[in-house]
Amino acid sequence: MPVFGGVKGKEYTDNLEELEIMFNKHLSEIRKLDYDILEVKNTRWHDDYGQIFKEKVKELELMWQHIIALAFKNVSTVNDAVEMLENFHSLAKRPLVKEYVQKKAAEMVFKLFKDEIKEVEEIFESHTKQPPPMPFSHPKYGGLAIWVSSLIIRIEKSKEILDHLDNIISTEADNVTTNNIKEDAISKYAKLKEQLEQYIRKQLYQDWEKEIKNEINPDSVNEKLKQNVLTWSDQKNSELPPVLEESPLFKKQKKNGLLESNFDCDLHKVILEVQYWNKLLTYGVNLPHHLVALLQKKEQLRVLRENVMLIVRDYNNIKLTINDQEQLLFADHLHQLERQIEPGMRRYNWSNPADTFVFACRKECLEVFINVKQF
Repeated sequence: MPVFGGVKGKEYTDNLEELEIMFNKHLSEIRKLDYDILEVKNTRWHDDYGQIFKEKVKELELMWQHIIALAFKNVSTVNDAVEMLENFHSLAKRPLVKEYVQKKAAEMVFKLFKDEIKEVEEIFESHTKQPPPMPFSHPKYGGLAIWVSSLIIRIEKSKEILDHLDNIISTEADNVTTNNIKEDAISKYAKLKEQLEQYIRKQLYQDWEKEIKNEINPDSVNEKLKQNVLTWSDQKNSELPPVLEESPLFKKQKKNGLLESNFDCDLHKVILEVQYWNKLLTYGVNLPHHLVALLQKKEQLRVLRENVMLIVRDYNNIKLTINDQEQLLFADHLHQLERQIEPGMRRYNWSNPADTFVFACRKECLEVFINVKQF
């Protein structure tokens, strides 16, 4: 007896076991006949077996079909439907039950598959007019492409599960209705998959390529990486997006004389995009060589940005902790600290980092901060 999952799995098992008990009971009545069944002149066999026993078996077959139909009413996914179908197929021995499993139950599975394809198609079409809500950290084009690829993966998994039906349907007699439903479902699957892949490859990726074509090329990437790692806040021209400009969480400090990381924002967005598009190479996306080379430096640049931000946070924390009068008191300490930081604005860039510079700056910041706290 196969294992039926779900909250009603035990109910299906009990019903099938009850059918087995009823069949054994009818069979025992045939075994208990008080005459020789091979006696030609005795016509009672035609009544006991040909009418009574066969009628009872037909009743059991109808009960079988009812159990199958009831089981599929509570199935909502292709995976559960195929699993249910395989379980019933392994138990089906009578021709009528086998035919019902193949024709009726298989049609239910393909119907569920077509319903899922239709649902995915509606989700995709609704969000082409209004983009889906994406996390703020996801890139504009790559993030949307990953979302579309998740729809492809969803129908691909259902299709892979559906392929298990070949072991059931191919071993049975050909059924025109089932085959027509199967062909229609596979045709809709192939059409939707091609549509989603084309959207990723020929719309999202090409739109992104057009946007960065003039701004991000091999020369501009090298130029952006040659920017010094640090700058003063009043010297940096980059601004927050209008949506975040008024937010108190993201609003820039109005106080001048603070440090900022000088990593190019456009380059950071490109790295995020390339990171996402690199996961979609199977859809025919071809990344330019200079972007692939940039992606290889992603982890190195990430570590360097984090280290630079440690310096920025430490220095700005000191500047925001003390007032103008206290700054005069700690002028020598601050001057020494700024001299330690100055190479980050003159000498070191994102292509030529120095770990010793980062550690020296953090050490100096820590000493100044301890003196401020002691005061």
